[in-house]
Amino acid sequence: MLISADLVRRIGLPDARYFINGDDEIYGWLASQLTEVVYVNDFVLQKVRPQKQIDLGIRHLNDSSDLSRFYSMRNRGHTAQYLLAHGRYHRFGFALGTLLTAAKEALRLLAVEHRISGAGSLWRGWRESRRIMHDKSWQPMQPLEEHPHHDRNQV
Repeated sequence: MLISADLVRRIGLPDARYFINGDDEIYGWLASQLTEVVYVNDFVLQKVRPQKQIDLGIRHLNDSSDLSRFYSMRNRGHTAQYLLAHGRYHRFGFALGTLLTAAKEALRLLAVEHRISGAGSLWRGWRESRRIMHDKSWQPMQPLEEHPHHDRNQV
């Protein structure tokens, strides 16, 4: 993602509470609330380890880790909080998205990895996301405030 320093000052840094996934998604969404976003449908990705995968036609699923599965579900709690903070949370739509996320991860376990032992990570991640969603002290990352003596021409 390429993003201007001015926009970073306006929306803050990426939220460090996210881990492994979701941080780029919410950061891009926050940026899109303040500026026009240009999507480039090309990428270069070089995997450093061989992966099992299946082709679903419209996309493919790679194998994953239980840690990634946990954070995939847990980070939904942070995403819900951001949507709430910006008046964009819709209970039914979010619940459906969470169900689809869990279903994708379950399909990954069964069809790609041929096991079910990682399902516990999904469950623990979901429970943690519920705790985050109900945390009354949760606050979104704040915009960066420029120091009053900050010279934009300095590096």
